[in-house]
Amino acid sequence: MEEVTFAPKIKRFGAYIIDFFILFVFWYLLTKKDLEKVNVLLETLDPDAVGAADIFAEAIIKLYVSFIFKLMFVEVLYYCLVPAVLGKGRTVGKLIFKINLVSRDTGEELSVPRLFLRELLGRAIIETLFVIPLFVSMFMLLFTEDGKTIRDLLGRSITVEQV
Repeated sequence: MEEVTFAPKIKRFGAYIIDFFILFVFWYLLTKKDLEKVNVLLETLDPDAVGAADIFAEAIIKLYVSFIFKLMFVEVLYYCLVPAVLGKGRTVGKLIFKINLVSRDTGEELSVPRLFLRELLGRAIIETLFVIPLFVSMFMLLFTEDGKTIRDLLGRSITVEQV
């Protein structure tokens, strides 16, 4: 594998922010109807009625689970389909900041199964569902020399500057 230049952390952060806003828009469009259901529940629920707190708690838990699973779905869809279309492991944010996601072993574009593993297992399940690993990944990105995250370790990938 030829010598690679790791993407500067500020470029990775910029790409993350852009991708985050794109994901947020898609996630919001998917959850808009759920938010409307909550508004209707809040307007119609009588706080003095017997069992109102239980009904409200159950609705909030269902809403939370729905939000998380829809977020995971959007993340996997975005982080797998967009790089497949744009190529070289690039999302819209990475394209703008001129950075690529490549295999740590070969320096080549990530294979589809490895990209899917990285995004489904690393980002959606481990970092989104369990939250704490997300903070570990942020810490790793900020305080390690090459800025690898948990999903980079799982997918055996690195983020590099375009050549």
